[in-house]
Amino acid sequence: MVQPYLRAFCAAQLRRAIVVAAVVIGVAQGI
Repeated sequence: MVQPYLRAFCAAQLRRAIVVAAVVIGVAQGI
């Protein structure tokens, strides 16, 4: 049973992880 709140929370965490990864890659490349 997947609750809408849990699903939304997971989606938010995934988006945050993607943003953090993008920032880390950018810093590593010297941007």
